[in-house]
Amino acid sequence: MSWVFFAIAGTFLWAWGNIFDKVLRTKHLKDSIALTASFGIFGFAFVAVLFAFIGVPSIPLPNLLAAFLGGALITYALIPYFKALSLEEASRVIPMWHFAPVFTLILAVIFLGEILKPLSYAAFALILLGGFLISVRRVGEVFHLSPAVAFMLLSSLFFAASDVLLKLAYATGIFWGTFFVMSIGAVLSQLSFFILPS
Repeated sequence: MSWVFFAIAGTFLWAWGNIFDKVLRTKHLKDSIALTASFGIFGFAFVAVLFAFIGVPSIPLPNLLAAFLGGALITYALIPYFKALSLEEASRVIPMWHFAPVFTLILAVIFLGEILKPLSYAAFALILLGGFLISVRRVGEVFHLSPAVAFMLLSSLFFAASDVLLKLAYATGIFWGTFFVMSIGAVLSQLSFFILPS
């Protein structure tokens, strides 16, 4: 049952990370792209340490490209996420990431040929319903969707595409090498914002 501890600990740390993101975005860095780019500075140090331990990974080219693109898409998923945080409470934004499994389901059916049982599709329908309900706001007598919904839908789509690519990348069974290439993709895409014209 040790996995329960790690699952709870991971969720706890992730929650603190979300609060930290909210504070950074609303109090210190007012630009979502600038905040995303700043992650690349710390990510570069992490990648350098990882490289020191594993060296140059030997991965087939298709899997390497999938890992690299999967990492890059994580970066592009962060930009609309940070924008959503600037528009809405963190406790309302984070549950909207539950749209990601729905996109993952669709992409996995199309590109991976993964077919689930009918009960599983019913569960995904409940996820969609929950995401919709958490995004509804009431102003007076009028109900409307939170302005953060569109950004979280885009973020969820990018994360889902990244998940499908990483599923293909990890098919080699080479965990650390694939993780390294994924990290390179994320870091280079983050650092690219420093050199691209604003």
